[in-house]
Amino acid sequence: FAWPWIVYYLFRGLQSLQPFWRGRSLLEFLAYMSFGSILVAMAYSKTKAQRAWQSTSDVVSMALNRLGLQEWLVETLSESFASLLTRVSRAAVAFIGVNLVANALPETWVVRTPPWLRFMDANGDGLLGATEVEYFIYQHSQSVLLA
Repeated sequence: FAWPWIVYYLFRGLQSLQPFWRGRSLLEFLAYMSFGSILVAMAYSKTKAQRAWQSTSDVVSMALNRLGLQEWLVETLSESFASLLTRVSRAAVAFIGVNLVANALPETWVVRTPPWLRFMDANGDGLLGATEVEYFIYQHSQSVLLA
C-alpha cells in the first residue's frame, strides 16, 4: 500500500509548484484537476485493487502462519483483513482525489446559480462561488467516506 506516500509526494509537489502558478489560475486549475483525476482513477482501478488485496492477504497470511494457527483460520482472517484494508484505502484515495478536483476552482470563481444547482447555494444569494462548491463536495464526500 504505497498510496500514503503517493499522496504525500503529490501534495509536496503541489506545494512546491505554488510560487510558479501565482497569477496563473489556469495552470493551478489544470494541476489540481490532473492530480485529483489520477487519484480517483487509482481508487477505482480494479487491477490495482486486486494487487493490493493479494499483497495484503499474503503478508497477513505469513504473519498468522507464524502464530501456528490452523490453515482455514489463517485464510479467513487474511482475506477479511485484506478486503477491509483495500476498501478503506480505496475510499481514502477517492476522497482525496474528489476534493482535489473540487479545489481546482479558482477562489474568485462565481456563476449565477442555475435552477438545478440551487441546493448548492449555501447563502441563497443566487451566486454559486468556489467556496460553496468546495464546501458542498467536501461535506458530501466526507459523509460517504465515513459511512
